[in-house]
Amino acid sequence: MKLALTLEEQSLQFDRCAKLYDKYCTTYPLDLIDEIIKKSKIQPGDEILEIGSGNGEATQFFAQDYPMVCIEPGASLVEICKGKLIKPKKISYYIERFENWNNEGKRFKLIISGQALHWVPLGLRYVKVSQSLNHGGYMGLFWNMYLNDETELCNDLSNLCKQYNVLTFKTEQQVNNQIKAFEQEIIHSGQFSETNLNIFPWQKRYTFDTFLGFLKTGLGYQNLNVEHTNLFNDELKRWFDLSNGFLDLKIHCVLYLSKKADKSL
Repeated sequence: MKLALTLEEQSLQFDRCAKLYDKYCTTYPLDLIDEIIKKSKIQPGDEILEIGSGNGEATQFFAQDYPMVCIEPGASLVEICKGKLIKPKKISYYIERFENWNNEGKRFKLIISGQALHWVPLGLRYVKVSQSLNHGGYMGLFWNMYLNDETELCNDLSNLCKQYNVLTFKTEQQVNNQIKAFEQEIIHSGQFSETNLNIFPWQKRYTFDTFLGFLKTGLGYQNLNVEHTNLFNDELKRWFDLSNGFLDLKIHCVLYLSKKADKSL
């Protein structure tokens, strides 16, 4: 019987397949980046802290104009990030988990985290972010959420991925419920005075090969045994054959931009 992985072990799933993850991971809409810069009122000399910088998918949009401190426990992902950035302004890397990182009293005007802060234990994540922010500083959290548009084909794909536990598609209502729940989590932390919520809809086209590559970066697919891997791959191929060889995946990129409360640490 396979022992359940700890949160720390699960969070390193992408580092185990770093090159594959860099090739197939989803990106972020430029409108989201512009919104963070505009609303946080960050200036070119202001240093940004990024939690879970990974392969630099979000880092690359900030690093040419702003000095950055990047925290990422995956050493292979950090190396990919370093190779991806062209003439970054100034950047420092810490290969460790955010909850273990010693900021030595340093504070930032903006802290960002894409697809990552949920890996930090709930009891620590918002308090430590707040402790690392200047008064009036901002926390920008963002995630891509994958939509089931509830057509027959998309329902079939959603059910297939759910059956093998390789990816979670959510209906519009389920996405809205999750967005509200996470917003309440931030509010109830007591560390932030306001949270501005923005949703950036976008779409990505996949073929069988590119979608399978994307799934291979996830823990669900990595945990399939050989028999289930072959069965799933065959069923997925049949689905793509029925859908003319491609999937136009609808994605909501959700941004929570929160201002540090005056009373917080």
